[in-house]
Amino acid sequence: MDIRAGDISVVAGAAVCEMAALTEERNIRIEEQLTETAVAPFDAAEIKEVIKTILHNALRFSPDNGGVQLQTTRAGEKISLSVTDQGPGIAADIISDIFDEFHSPDIGHHSGGHCLSLASARHILHAHKGTISVSSTPGSNTTFTVQLPVAASAAGATLDSNKQAA
Repeated sequence: MDIRAGDISVVAGAAVCEMAALTEERNIRIEEQLTETAVAPFDAAEIKEVIKTILHNALRFSPDNGGVQLQTTRAGEKISLSVTDQGPGIAADIISDIFDEFHSPDIGHHSGGHCLSLASARHILHAHKGTISVSSTPGSNTTFTVQLPVAASAAGATLDSNKQAA
């Protein structure tokens, strides 16, 4: 891993750009609310793959002409990235196992595809001392939230945006 202090908002913006074909194809807009102070130590390439996996699932399960919300925030010593879709939600009996690498729900919600699995995303985040969680309202939406510890140099850190967008 190549862990450096970086702004997760920059990496999230790069991930959104890479999802452009899918958003255009289905006319789904991604509403970005990205905080400029979301600095943490991470491997930009790995975290971008995690974000793309979550975005891909959100786009996959949101209706055509719908929307997905992408937000970064900082609270204390943690930065958070959350993605909320307008999809069908995840049933309560499935949600507890969604990050299990051997779990294959009947509805296939938020699994499969060309991106990392959610189990792989969780593994990458644990290696970064981070977490991933999910909350869902069946019939309404699903939100995935990633949390990473704030970089010690977050206050006043100067970053090379090109390196972080890896």
